[in-house]
Amino acid sequence: MSTGPKRIDELRAAVVGTGFIGVVHVDAIRRLGVEVLGVVGSTPERARAKGVAPVYDSLEAVLEDDRVDVVHLTSPNNLHYAQATQVLAAGKHVVCEKPLCLTVAEADQIIRTAAANDRVLTVYQNRRWDPDFVAVRRAVETGLLGDVFNVETFVGGFEHPCRT
Repeated sequence: MSTGPKRIDELRAAVVGTGFIGVVHVDAIRRLGVEVLGVVGSTPERARAKGVAPVYDSLEAVLEDDRVDVVHLTSPNNLHYAQATQVLAAGKHVVCEKPLCLTVAEADQIIRTAAANDRVLTVYQNRRWDPDFVAVRRAVETGLLGDVFNVETFVGGFEHPCRT
């Protein structure tokens, strides 16, 4: 089981889910200088076909690997709750693709599991630090826009709808 704080370049990760966003996570993790020890797909064969990293045969195999510090969950949304609680209970940190889970009760339980195991839990939202989002958040927090009750955003370009 991983222990104590580490520098980012000392972390080792695994990614659960090898769909489009899972492959994006593998690339982003590597660009941060974090080693990707392997991935888990819906089947080992499908994960191997992606060719992005070594393949674990199951989530259980990831949890048994003491080298893994953090697990990125990019699996289907309905699996996030069970997987996050399992990973946290095994003593590994979790980065979960949005949404974290499907109900408030599940979110509360995941948070409790993270706290009980002294593990970090975060929900990945890649647009959180975009300059436009930061500016709008600052305007809302300072009251510049009054009482905001709804916000809609769009990520794209000249095409609508966005094809990326």
